[in-house]
Amino acid sequence: MRFTASLAAILSAFCPMATASAQTASLVGGQTYRNVVSYACFVDRGPTTFQRNGTANKAYVTIANLWAEGLYELSGQATLVFASATTGRIYFKNTGGVPVDVAGPRFAGYSQTYSAALSRLVVSYLIVFPTCNLGVTAVYDGA
Repeated sequence: MRFTASLAAILSAFCPMATASAQTASLVGGQTYRNVVSYACFVDRGPTTFQRNGTANKAYVTIANLWAEGLYELSGQATLVFASATTGRIYFKNTGGVPVDVAGPRFAGYSQTYSAALSRLVVSYLIVFPTCNLGVTAVYDGA
């Protein structure tokens, strides 16, 4: 996919992955790293998928095992909606009965690193739940 210089600059401001170096519309599989903040707030090592549309301010992920606030399993599909290149909200799907600030919390510190040599994408962000800040890091191969 080719972008003009000005369009690429605009997209990269809101969509960090909107560059020709990575296949932005591809669904890629990978694995999350384990991060235990507490018994009540953690993401476990497991399978994950990632898809980012370079022309939109959204990314779609699946996370196999994520718990927040001690009561809520948020595993499954989620949509990251970007307000800037590094911040926004993450909306977990199928969260009936889960408080809004848990089902759609803010995220911050979004970053991604793409290695063309390894065909590997590393994505990380911090989910800001009411009582804990949970860092999520995932590695996607074949990106």
